[in-house]
Amino acid sequence: MQGDIIQMLPDSIANQIAAGEVIQRPAYAVKELLENAIDAQATKINLVIEDAGKQLIQVVDNGVGMSELDARMSFERHATSKLRHINDLSSIRSMGFRGEALASIAAVSEVVLKTRRADQELGVHLCVENSKVVKQEPCACAVGTTLIMKNLFFNVPARKNFLKSTSVEMRYIIDEFIHIAIPFYDIAFTCTHNDKEIFNLPRASLKQRIINVLGSTYQTKLIPINESTNYVRITGFVGKPETVKKTRGEQYIFINNRFIKNHSINHAVIHAFDRMIEKDTYPIYFLFLELDPKDVDVNVHPTKQEIKFADDKLIYAFVQSAVRHALASYRVLPGIDFTLDAQMQQTDALTQSLTNAKREETKNTDIYKVFTNKNQAHLLDNNEASRKLELENWHNFFENTSKKNNDPSTIEAQPDVQLQSLYPLHDLPNEMVSTFFQVGQCYIFVLQTNKAWIVHQQYAHERVLYEKLIALQKNDDYQTVSKPLLFPVTVDISLSDQYILTDLLPSFRQYGFDIDFFGKHSVIIRSIPATLNIGDEKELLESVIDNCKEHFKKDIDQTVLKQQLAIWIAKKKSIKLHTPLSPVAMSNLWQDLLTCDIPAFSPEGYPCFIECTSEFLQKFFVC
Repeated sequence: MQGDIIQMLPDSIANQIAAGEVIQRPAYAVKELLENAIDAQATKINLVIEDAGKQLIQVVDNGVGMSELDARMSFERHATSKLRHINDLSSIRSMGFRGEALASIAAVSEVVLKTRRADQELGVHLCVENSKVVKQEPCACAVGTTLIMKNLFFNVPARKNFLKSTSVEMRYIIDEFIHIAIPFYDIAFTCTHNDKEIFNLPRASLKQRIINVLGSTYQTKLIPINESTNYVRITGFVGKPETVKKTRGEQYIFINNRFIKNHSINHAVIHAFDRMIEKDTYPIYFLFLELDPKDVDVNVHPTKQEIKFADDKLIYAFVQSAVRHALASYRVLPGIDFTLDAQMQQTDALTQSLTNAKREETKNTDIYKVFTNKNQAHLLDNNEASRKLELENWHNFFENTSKKNNDPSTIEAQPDVQLQSLYPLHDLPNEMVSTFFQVGQCYIFVLQTNKAWIVHQQYAHERVLYEKLIALQKNDDYQTVSKPLLFPVTVDISLSDQYILTDLLPSFRQYGFDIDFFGKHSVIIRSIPATLNIGDEKELLESVIDNCKEHFKKDIDQTVLKQQLAIWIAKKKSIKLHTPLSPVAMSNLWQDLLTCDIPAFSPEGYPCFIECTSEFLQKFFVC
C-alpha cells in the first residue's frame, strides 16, 4: 500500500515560489522597496543601484522606522501593518499591503536592514539570507530605514540567467522609479547608478516634477485637467495635439497615486482627441483619478498595476469628458483681442468729436465715395485698373522659377492629377528607351516596348536607402561616409530613452551618424550619412527610439538591431505616398532600384514593383 505523498513545502521553497510572482526582475524589487518607504511617511528617499540591480539595490528613507520586533516580523510572509480585518481591503490607500515584498526579496537575495524609530536611541541591524536571519544586533543609525539587497537570484541561478542586459534592466528600473516619483511630487528623490547620479528631484509641484523627470520639452506642451464629480476627481495634464507619438510612450494613469495600466482609460483619452490627431498616433497624458477605494480593486495582480473598477463605463465617460473639456480650453489659433490699446484710446479720432468741416472733408475722399455708392465697393480707379492688368500674369513668375529649378535630386511640386504626361527619358542598363509617368502620386509606371512595370515609390525608395546604409557599415572610415550638419541639431529625450540610445549609438556611428549625449536630457546630432538628405534629423531620431522601444525590451542581438535600425531609417527618410515626383526623380529612383541586390522587395518584404508582360495582361482580357 502506497504511503502518504502530500506534504507541506519548506518555508524557503514556498518563499522562492512566491518571489517568482512578486520579484521577477530587479525593477520589481525597486518598486516594492520605494512603496514601503512611502508608506513609512518618508519625505526623502535615496535609491542606489549597481549593475542594474543585479549586484545591489539600496533604499534609504527618513521615515518613521521600525522597532526591533517589527523589523524581525517584516520578513515573515503575509506580515503587514496595513490590514487588520477583511473589510480593510475595501478601504486600502497605502502602496504596499500584501505582506509579501520583503519575504520575497529575502528569499532570492542577501538582505541587510538597518532601522530606528525616533523614540529609540539605538536601531536594529538585521542580515537575512535564504529567508533566514543570520545576524541581529543593535546599531547606531539615523531615524528611518536603510535596506540593502545584494546578489539578486544568487540561489536561483536559472532565474538569474533570464535577466536581460544591463541597459534593458536599468530601463525597467527607471520606469518604475518614474511611476513612483511623479505622483509623490511632495517627496524628494535621488537615484544613483554605478556612482552616477541619474535623478535628483527636490519637492515640487506636479508640473515641475514632470519637467524634472522627463525634461524641459514638456514646459509648454501640457494642458491642465481639473474635473470633480461626486464619484471621481480627475486631475493632471494632457499633451497638446502636436505632441502625439507613434508609440504609447508617455502615457501615465494613476489611481489614488498608484500607477496602473487600463485599456479602457487609454481608449477614452484617444477618443477624446477624435479628429484632432492622425490615426495610429498616441497622445501624451498624466491622469490622476481619485475615487473611493471600495470602487476599485487593486488586488488583482501581484504587481498591483492591473485593476478593476466597479463601474468601467462611468469611469470611461468621466475621463473622456474631462480630456475633451481640457482640449476645448486649448485654442489652436490665437483669439482676437477686442480691447483697445491704452495709447490708441488717446488718439484724436477717439477723443475729439467729428466737426462739420471734418465731415465734408471726409466725404470728398475716394475711399468714402467707393464705399458709399451702392454696389460700387469693388470698383477701381484707372491707376488701380492698370495695376490689376500688370498682375494678371503673376503666376508666370512662379512657373518660370520652377522651370529653372531642374535639379535631378529635388522633388518638384506638380498638380495632383491621376495620370501625368509621358516623359521619354534616357536609356536604362538594357539600352531600351523607357517612359515614366506617375499615377495618383503613389505609383510610377515604367514603359518599354514589350514590358511595363508598376513601381510602389515608397517601398522602392526604402529598398534603395536600406541597401545604401548597409553598404556604409562596411567602410571602416566612418567620417568618409558622413555629411556634417552646418547647424548641429539638439534633441531632448528622457533618461529612459537614453538607455535605448546607448545601445543604438554603435550602429548609428557605423551608418555615418555622429551623435553624442549633450547634457542630462539631450543629445546632439553633428552629422548624418552622406546618402541621406539633410532635414528632419530630430524627427528621425525620435522615430527610431519610438520604434525601438518594443524591440528593446526583447534584448535583441546587436547584429539584428543594426539591421533593424537601417530599416527604420530607410522608412523614415523614404519618399512617401502622395508625393509628386519629377520625371528625373522617377528615373533616378528606378535606376537605383535596379542596382539593388534584392530590388523586388522592400526591407520588410513588401513588393516594390509588378512586372506587366503581354502574357500577364492577356489573362485579364481573355473571356
